[in-house]
Amino acid sequence: MVDGTGNPLHPPQWFARRDMFACLCPARFFSEEVDFDPGASVTFRYAVVVADGTGDPGHAAALAELGGGMLGA
Repeated sequence: MVDGTGNPLHPPQWFARRDMFACLCPARFFSEEVDFDPGASVTFRYAVVVADGTGDPGHAAALAELGGGMLGA
């Protein structure tokens, strides 16, 4: 998962879990608040890149760059 550079509070704090069930998500409001005016909208953009096989840091970095490119980052 790649966080859009224009997202509020970029880069986010992430939450990851592997036991019971696997998940990865930005913990957007875990330790900070995002203020916005009543009636206004807040937009967050992410790219998710799915890969198969054994990973390594170089491959992960290339996938993150691919995801960032999809966001126009």
